[in-house]
Amino acid sequence: MRILNVRFANLNSLYGEWMIDFTVGQYIHDGIFAITGPTGAGKSTILDAICLGLYGRTPRLDSIGLQSNEIMSRQRAQCFAEVTFETRSGTFCCHWGQHKARNKVDGNLVDSHHEISDALTKKVLFTKKREVAQAVEEYTGMTFDRFTRSMLLAQGQFAAFLNAEADQRSPILEQITGTEIYTRISMQVHRSNAEQKSVLANLQMVSQQQQPLDEETLGRLDGQRQLFHRWIATARRRAAACSAAITVVEGIGALRVQVRELVAERLLLETELVERSSDRCRLQRAMQAMELDTPYSGVAAKRASLEADTQEVEQNLQKLQEAQGNLAEIRIQATNAERHHEKAKAVLETTRETLKKVRALDLLIVHTSSHADEIRRSLFESIAVRRTSLREIAVTTESLHAQERQLSDLEGWIDGHTIDATLVEWQSGFQSYMQQLQENRAQVVRHGKQQNDIRQQLQQMETQIAHHGQDLQVLNKAKESLLETISAIHMQEETVLAGKVPREYETEKDHLRDKQMLMATIASLEEHRAHLENGKPCPLCGSTDHPYSTNTPPVDSGISRRLQEIDSILAQLAQLREKREQVQAQLSEHNLSIVALQTSIDSLNAQREQLVASRKLCDDAVEESEQALHECEQSIYAEIQPYFPDPIGEEPLESLSTQLERRRKSWLEQQELRGTLVNRVEGTRQELARLHKELAKHETEVATDRLRAGKDKGKLAKELSDRRKLFGSADADEVEQRLVEDLAASENLYEAVRNRVVAATALVDTIQHSLKTLKKRISATEGTLALDEPEFASLLLAQGFSNEQEFLDSRLGAQERSVLKGALDDLDVRVVRNRERSQESTRQLANLEELEPSGWTMEELRDERQESESQCSSYDQRLGAIRQTMDADAHRRRTHASHREKIAAQQKVCALWDRLNSLIGSHNGKSFRNFAQGLTFELLIAHANEHLRELSDRYLLTPDASKPLDIAVMDLYQAGEVRSARNLSGGESFLVSLALSLGLSTIASKKVQVDSLFLDEGFGTLDEETLETALGALASLRNQGKLVGIISHVGALQERIPVQISVTPVAGGMSRIAGPGCSRLA
Repeated sequence: MRILNVRFANLNSLYGEWMIDFTVGQYIHDGIFAITGPTGAGKSTILDAICLGLYGRTPRLDSIGLQSNEIMSRQRAQCFAEVTFETRSGTFCCHWGQHKARNKVDGNLVDSHHEISDALTKKVLFTKKREVAQAVEEYTGMTFDRFTRSMLLAQGQFAAFLNAEADQRSPILEQITGTEIYTRISMQVHRSNAEQKSVLANLQMVSQQQQPLDEETLGRLDGQRQLFHRWIATARRRAAACSAAITVVEGIGALRVQVRELVAERLLLETELVERSSDRCRLQRAMQAMELDTPYSGVAAKRASLEADTQEVEQNLQKLQEAQGNLAEIRIQATNAERHHEKAKAVLETTRETLKKVRALDLLIVHTSSHADEIRRSLFESIAVRRTSLREIAVTTESLHAQERQLSDLEGWIDGHTIDATLVEWQSGFQSYMQQLQENRAQVVRHGKQQNDIRQQLQQMETQIAHHGQDLQVLNKAKESLLETISAIHMQEETVLAGKVPREYETEKDHLRDKQMLMATIASLEEHRAHLENGKPCPLCGSTDHPYSTNTPPVDSGISRRLQEIDSILAQLAQLREKREQVQAQLSEHNLSIVALQTSIDSLNAQREQLVASRKLCDDAVEESEQALHECEQSIYAEIQPYFPDPIGEEPLESLSTQLERRRKSWLEQQELRGTLVNRVEGTRQELARLHKELAKHETEVATDRLRAGKDKGKLAKELSDRRKLFGSADADEVEQRLVEDLAASENLYEAVRNRVVAATALVDTIQHSLKTLKKRISATEGTLALDEPEFASLLLAQGFSNEQEFLDSRLGAQERSVLKGALDDLDVRVVRNRERSQESTRQLANLEELEPSGWTMEELRDERQESESQCSSYDQRLGAIRQTMDADAHRRRTHASHREKIAAQQKVCALWDRLNSLIGSHNGKSFRNFAQGLTFELLIAHANEHLRELSDRYLLTPDASKPLDIAVMDLYQAGEVRSARNLSGGESFLVSLALSLGLSTIASKKVQVDSLFLDEGFGTLDEETLETALGALASLRNQGKLVGIISHVGALQERIPVQISVTPVAGGMSRIAGPGCSRLA
């Protein structure tokens, strides 16, 4: 991390706004600078500004808020600090500021604001204090405490890292060096080891519950399975035979019914054939008539054409007579129209000469009259405008008086509300306060809701834990009951066995069966015993001793009874074993349920602990949010109190805000209204002056128009008298128009009559031509008919028709003929189909009757089939149960083998994790973390010793063997004696602390790179030689790209460091800053 620049204003004695740019050439070239000045001038204030900008606090002031701000300059209303810094995450600008209410010196403190932004893009990233603090810690990799112990060593804190306890050094080393990963690794190893052991325990428990059947039981089940397979095959064959027989019997019955139905259908078809014979004959005559349709159509068409032509000739003769009479009348009308047209043309020529003179007089009259009307209209308008101007002057005068009165009242109101003027600028800031208040309230509500949610979750979790506990007790009681049942079954088995094992009874049973069979064999050799002779060998066994040749062979003496007893014992044992297996299965299920419940309870307890911790954090957040809300409300009350004459008390802020907003709007409205009224009064005065000027102008125009109107009146009277003498009062245009219209009407009438003559003549010619054409066509049609009619009569006789009427009666329409033919064809098809189906049904019936079973009724066959199917179903169920048992056993065998392999593999995994856990695992991560931090601590000591050798040849740092992360010193002047670092003198402590600080700045992880180092005081305990050595060591850091700033009163130190920032006091407790990159902005 490197500090690029710091900008601040009004901090302690440094009044005004200042900026120090650490990127200028002197700082980069020398790498070390001094901040000099007398005591109290404000040297440490520069470091306070860096801390304020980053963390909102300083090493000397833990809290800066609404109650107090000891760092703000006296008699100032605001202060701020802004730091621009560069890290591996980017370049950022962090700004902190605080001001007083209404930016007045005597105002109450307003809550400070803190924000961080991207220095390159100027985009604001976070504005809430908590978020800004988290962002600064994330980007810099350091909290405030770590920052002041490794990068900025303030007054009294220089030896803080040296004197800190081991537990306080641990988080600093962890954050700076990135060793927090080792804590997570150690805790993860510990958790993984426990998880792997849990997996192994679960596998072992499941393996114990998956025991397969013994070989004897499995063999017995296989024999039963094969026997049921044979029984099922036999039952299915018997059921199939019954089904086939039932099918044959049912088929015979159906075919017999079908044969009877076909015979009935054939009788109906024969009847229908007889009934439809007349239709068949009618269809045959219609088909014969259809062959003559073409020649008949030609004859009929010619007859119709001849008749139509004859009628048309008669009509044309009548039309010709009428057209000739009409033509004579139209010729008479044409002669009359021509005479009338010539007369109208002569009248028009005579009248046009007089009309020219009349029109000239009319033009003069119109011009004079128009000019007189214009003058008269102008006079009336001028008089009306004059009257309007007088009215406007009166209205404007009254309006001016009203506006002046309103402006006077408004200025009086403004003088009485001068305090509201500050609301205009203050309201924008107040809106931000109210927005912050709303955010605080929302945060309180949100945290309260989270608190209620956590409480409800805790209550639900307590209820679930209680229910699980009750269920666990019930399962434990049931488990105890099952264990007692298993114990009772074991006692029953021992009682039944009577001190033996089942194998002994089975061996005894086999031995008794062999003995029983031997007895039966001996008894069956009665005939052979009669031929035995003493001393001669037996033909069966070869023995010469024949004990049973004369004696009766032994009979069964209690063997059968003993076999029954053994069978009974074995049956009881099988029942007890089956019962014990069922109870054990229930016990396994209970064990699984108990383990699951216990796991669930443990998980719920862990979740409950997490919720309890979350509830505590939430309670703290609620308390903090409520405190922030209260402080925000008090700040707002302090801001708005000056605007109310009386104490506002606890009145809601929203109501007060509404009142102030209403007052602000009212002030703005009144100001706007005042400006409007001032402009309006000035405009009204100008308008009144303009109206007076226009009134004088209108008076002059009225006098001029009256003089011109008198002259035009005499001239118009003379012109009207001359017009009446020449043409009277008639309109010249109307007279001429009437004469022209009469001429045009006569001309149109004459032209229309001529057109009618031409049309009538053409009509007569057309009718005469049409008559000639029709007569020729009639003559040709009569000749053709004279030849076609005899030919058609001969065709009728050839087809069996005696005359044309008989032919017409036999004709049928195409649709009727098609319907009749379709019905007869369908009847023929049904007859053929009936014949074929009857033959096929008779054949099938004969075949099935040969297969009909004898001696069996339908009911007997169905009962037999049902019984066979019932037996097959029963055997299937029992076989399914056996197969399910065997499949389950096979699955258990595979699962058991798989579990053995998994257990062996898991045991190896557990051994590895157990070994790793013993090395680095722990529940809190301390084991591996201490080891890793021990290495980091040794590395820090090594780096610090490199710098310490340059500072002093007496001491070397070494880790304390008895206390982890504790520092001891080796005194080389005392033969390497090791002693505690807490016994060093002030100067020695400074040198050791400086070496440790330089060592910390050398170590860097992914997140933290210390590229700037600030030292406040501490050099006063060094002698001249040691001081020179210390400065040389600090200057050597320039080669590593680091910047070191030193604050000290030591004069020799100031002389040895050329680059200096001088803080100089001026009058009134103020100071100024001078040096490279330093500037005053305001």
